[in-house]
Amino acid sequence: MINKKSFIIILIIILSNCNCNTENTEYTDATYLHIKIPSPPQITDAITYDSKVIVFWSPPASNGGSQIIEYIIYRKMYNGSYNIVNKLKPNNFCYIDSNLIIKAEYHYSIRARNILGKSYYSNEVFIIPSLDSIQIM
Repeated sequence: MINKKSFIIILIIILSNCNCNTENTEYTDATYLHIKIPSPPQITDAITYDSKVIVFWSPPASNGGSQIIEYIIYRKMYNGSYNIVNKLKPNNFCYIDSNLIIKAEYHYSIRARNILGKSYYSNEVFIIPSLDSIQIM
């Protein structure tokens, strides 16, 4: 008796040695073998005003072969650990974080998620909210 994993491996070997074109758009186990986690998004800007921070990012260079399901926003304070502060739909490319402590240092990073899993963390940005000015990082 052959198990499912062995069957998929055999199927891939057979399909890689034939020159065929199928029009089947249904997902199969063999289809998922070509999907990878997405590359990380890139934080492009961060702005602070009052006790708010707005973080902007660009989408991943590669979605890994599957559409992005969500963006996961992480925040930590200086010397702290990252915590999830929000999960956003894939058509969002900015996040407003409010009610922050003035003159405290906040760090942000973002991950993209597709059906296979989460990307690595994006680049990190840090910003210090201030009442008296607008800062652009």
